Amino acid sequence: MLRQGGHLQLATEQILQTLETAWHLVLDCPFSKEIWALLLRERPRMVTAAAQIISLSGWWNRLLRLKARKKNPDIVWASMVVWHIWKERNRHIF
Repeated sequence: MLRQGGHLQLATEQILQTLETAWHLVLDCPFSKEIWALLLRERPRMVTAAAQIISLSGWWNRLLRLKARKKNPDIVWASMVVWHIWKERNRHIF
C-alpha cells in the first residue's frame, strides 16, 4: 500500500483520547478505517465482512466461514493487517 504512493498519518493525541477496545483499534479508528478502505479493492469480502459485523469475534468468525473447506487467503490478509495496525499503534504510543 505505502509502496503505491499512499501516505497514512496517525493523530497520536486523538488515539490517546479515545477508549481503546480491540474493536476500535482494529476496525473503527480513523487510521484503521483508512487501511481497510485501501484494501477494499484487493480483498472486498474481507472488508465487507468487517463493515457488517459489530464485534471483532463476529468478524473473525465470518471470515472463517467464507471458505471453510478451502484455503482462505482472507484469514492471512486479515491477520497481516491486524498485526500491522497493532505495530503502528505501538510505534506511535511508545
